[in-house]
Amino acid sequence: MIKHSFILFILLLSACKFMVDENGTTRNERRQYYENNEVQEFDCNNDEEYYVVVENMPVLLGGITELQKKIVYPARGSGMEGRVVVQFIVDKSGSSQCHEITKSLAEFFDQEAIRVVKESRFRPGLQNGKPIAVQYSLPIVFRQ
Repeated sequence: MIKHSFILFILLLSACKFMVDENGTTRNERRQYYENNEVQEFDCNNDEEYYVVVENMPVLLGGITELQKKIVYPARGSGMEGRVVVQFIVDKSGSSQCHEITKSLAEFFDQEAIRVVKESRFRPGLQNGKPIAVQYSLPIVFRQ
């Protein structure tokens, strides 16, 4: 039973890479990554590879505590609190690309969460000792 569940989980993960929206394009935005000290742009809508699970997942430099310190609370006094989950690609250089909100609180919280993630740096994910692009999700908590 566990073996079958694991196989089903892997199949679902691989299917997520090819999900398309109502326009027939993948849900990713444009992204850049650095390879051999040269900027290479590519369209997230093409077949460029990124992984969902790797041997060594990306690591947020400075940790989540440092990231939380950068947050400017967008609605002081409103009493709104909660969590926004941002999904993105950590490229080979450790930059985040193709940001997407998977759990929203309100538009101004979503924009602040994306801003903070864009400013953050990551140690890139590794597969067989080589840096690769990895899909990553990060919860951003807003508290007054």
